[in-house]
Amino acid sequence: MTSEKLSGLARLTDAAFLSEQGKLAKLSRKEAELRAQLAHLLEDRAMTAHADRPLGDAALAAGADIRWHQWIAVRQTRLNAELLQIMELKRLQLRNVRKAHGRAQALEQLTLRAQADARRKKAARQDRDIG
Repeated sequence: MTSEKLSGLARLTDAAFLSEQGKLAKLSRKEAELRAQLAHLLEDRAMTAHADRPLGDAALAAGADIRWHQWIAVRQTRLNAELLQIMELKRLQLRNVRKAHGRAQALEQLTLRAQADARRKKAARQDRDIG
């Protein structure tokens, strides 16, 4: 394959690699966002658990604190499920990134070999023309 064709393919594989990296970065940002939401939720739960409330507190008497803790538990479960899905997608995407990187590296090696072959052929022609 000619050096020009290999260079064109190299540009395409580099673009594919960058695209796969971009997808991985997007998943990583989503994972960080979910982890931050979970941390914030757990902080809120800890703050309400340690809050001193008088026995006559209306929210306490109405059971709002119980509903609040139930809501936190449901929200935490949902966030953990979403986080698990994102982590699995990220694991699969990492495989795609590695594959794209391998293709780019292989094509780079092919390009270097093609260029070296072209230089050798050119040198052999020059030697033959001189001699």
